[in-house]
Amino acid sequence: MNKLEYPEVNLYKLRLLSKGDESLIVTRQDDEKHFYNVSLDMIGRYYSLEEAEEALKGHQEADGDVIAYQIVGPEHGHGDTLFVESDVDDMIDGMYETEDYDESPEFQMVFNANRELVSSYFYDVNNPGGKRLEKETVFNAGDKAWMLGSCYLGHEELHILIPVIIEGFAQNSDELNIASDGVDIKPLVTVKCNWGEYPEPEGEQSPRIDLLPSEIISK
Repeated sequence: MNKLEYPEVNLYKLRLLSKGDESLIVTRQDDEKHFYNVSLDMIGRYYSLEEAEEALKGHQEADGDVIAYQIVGPEHGHGDTLFVESDVDDMIDGMYETEDYDESPEFQMVFNANRELVSSYFYDVNNPGGKRLEKETVFNAGDKAWMLGSCYLGHEELHILIPVIIEGFAQNSDELNIASDGVDIKPLVTVKCNWGEYPEPEGEQSPRIDLLPSEIISK
């Protein structure tokens, strides 16, 4: 890709902090199922995907609890906005986002702790999610995985990994954002949140890029 004018490509590391509080679990498949608290920490900002990939290759990791890395591209937004003129001199008074407006990144890549590619996403109007890259993890219906998600409990935002089962896939060409490259999941654990429980116990759709292979956590 062409070099950007500003450093808008972010490199992160995903750290496994602790096993989730048992008192927050609402439903679980059996006593062996649990969730984890995680932290997504920035390593640096770069001018291109290639520059971020080179930085990841050369990164000297000091933390022993890293389970994945992410490269996230510019988030300029996709969809329509409405410009509202003021009553004075026809000046723009404000900009409002329509319902289909979305701030999905131009691209996103996930790597495991060994810096091997797990999955990728590219904004593509003709092929939601973009083409699959060589050596990319292929998830199948029936596979178990970890879903990276977040929810609010009171004023606290919980960043967590939830164990799930993959039930199917959905590419929606009418919704050209990161959610268009979706996976139907069934959670094996749900946790308390401000709107009841998370994820929906009956199942929901998650962006494919938010899934990590079950073996990414060895303990």
